[in-house]
Amino acid sequence: MKEAGFESGLETTLSLDTGTATVGEPTAIPIQESLAKIGIKASIEKIPGANWRTAPRSRIPRRRRWCRW
Repeated sequence: MKEAGFESGLETTLSLDTGTATVGEPTAIPIQESLAKIGIKASIEKIPGANWRTAPRSRIPRRRRWCRW
């Protein structure tokens, strides 16, 4: 992380649809733990299915979106 310019670490959010939380949450937890080992603090945010497609996109600057729907 230091080499990448994040000496004090990085914070991010892992978002998942509450409709698929029974699969998504058990998957997100080990990812969260793995990221913590390299200095990335990831919070898990559960988003209701009706808001799933719009909620995460509204917080991500256009230039940093990796995929478009």
